[in-house]
Amino acid sequence: RTNLMQNLPKFGTTTNPSLEVVQEIKEIASLDFDFVEIGIEDPGGAPRIIAKKASKINRIIKKRKMFALGHASWWIDLGSPHKMVSEAWLAECKKIIDAGKKINVQKMTFHAHSQSMLLSDRGALKDVINNYIRNMGSLVDYAGDSMAVMLENTTEMSSIKDFDKIVSNVKGLGVNLD
Repeated sequence: RTNLMQNLPKFGTTTNPSLEVVQEIKEIASLDFDFVEIGIEDPGGAPRIIAKKASKINRIIKKRKMFALGHASWWIDLGSPHKMVSEAWLAECKKIIDAGKKINVQKMTFHAHSQSMLLSDRGALKDVINNYIRNMGSLVDYAGDSMAVMLENTTEMSSIKDFDKIVSNVKGLGVNLD
């Protein structure tokens, strides 16, 4: 028999990464939400800050019987056609996943954002999509079984077909529609 409470919608809200993360989580917890979505981004939620404050964060979440989700910066450009840029963002995203693991994040959301998504040249855009497929696959593998990796739609995505191509070609990648 399934517990009815497990099937009910869960409610939460996102921390403001411009503010001090522990205080933000305390405020959210005081409002009796089911979860907190932690913005793992600069300045207040940078991966190094989350890692440093992980024990405090975990105590609050455990005490309030909440769970944590992670949300990376929207401006991360995993599709960049510039190899060094793409590799640097991939390395940063791995730091974000590591920080999320320290606070037991169940799902980590990244955005389908790339400045190059606005290219009208379909050949160049194909390279951007392929970079996304490769990099999101790397992140899903890196996160392993302990964390689901999600891709959120964005307004600059050239088409729903391009978003679908990324999601359909990365085994284990989840979708967060916003």
